[in-house]
Amino acid sequence: MEESENTKRIVIRFLPSDREVEIEKGTDLLTAALENDVPIATQCKGNARCGCCLIEIIEGSNNLNKIGIDERDYLPRKEMRLACRARAYGPVTVRCVQDPEAITKNRSTRLRKDSEFEVGGPDLLDC
Repeated sequence: MEESENTKRIVIRFLPSDREVEIEKGTDLLTAALENDVPIATQCKGNARCGCCLIEIIEGSNNLNKIGIDERDYLPRKEMRLACRARAYGPVTVRCVQDPEAITKNRSTRLRKDSEFEVGGPDLLDC
């Protein structure tokens, strides 16, 4: 994971799809995923209202903006962020936690089969 030759662009790696995308510095990770057809869950389309775009930061947390007050209540663990609020300023590897297919089909929130996390909170259960 390195910065591209154009220093205004960086590489983000999304798991479990193992997709790498090049984005402009300062782009939020939800936008990066959606614009590059990376499967990611969302209902509020980036307004930090649903908590569905929960991601685990695997590598590069120091390359993200600080956690904002609008996302704090959605984070069950310190290594997690909302993709819609996490802006990348350097290379990052993240793992999408929620199952986007379950949310798209209006079913209750479901973790990916490979998830090790229990996600709680009334807002998250309504995804």
